[in-house]
Amino acid sequence: PLFRSAPAAVNMKTKLSNSQNRGERENEKRVYDILVVTGDVRGAGTDANVFLTVFGNEGSTRKTKLANGLTGNFNRGKEAKFRMRCARLGTIHKIRI
Repeated sequence: PLFRSAPAAVNMKTKLSNSQNRGERENEKRVYDILVVTGDVRGAGTDANVFLTVFGNEGSTRKTKLANGLTGNFNRGKEAKFRMRCARLGTIHKIRI
């Protein structure tokens, strides 16, 4: 995980072929795997909509609703996985949930 103390960890997975030029690489969408771990303390968890914004040194995402088709994603003591496809962000320095 990139941020151990944060409630979410984001790891970037991407594949680029050597034949692509630099401009194509900069414009190519990236896939970010997101893991949200909800605490296991009294009062943890929510049934509300949860949104995520990721900030990097090359850009940021829009406010994005976290949804994966499952219910109870943010119940107490649960882990939920999501995928976000967006423009290249560079080095991630902040996550807003």
